[in-house]
Amino acid sequence: MLIYCDIDNTICTTIGGYENSKPIPENIAKINKLYDEGNIIVYWSARGQATGKDWTELTGQQLIKWGCKFHDVI
Repeated sequence: MLIYCDIDNTICTTIGGYENSKPIPENIAKINKLYDEGNIIVYWSARGQATGKDWTELTGQQLIKWGCKFHDVI
């Protein structure tokens, strides 16, 4: 199964801006379990849509730091 998952306020809180996002471990664990079961996980984010700022690098670093398992980030 192909599963798209939002990032902000789904697997992390964003109080204080994206740079200060804090992971929500129990939600990450649920998605990692789906990954381990053979599903394709794509994280989907609208970060920067309103401002035009590219958050790709920070977002990727955060996902790795938080131990997120995924196939792609859009």
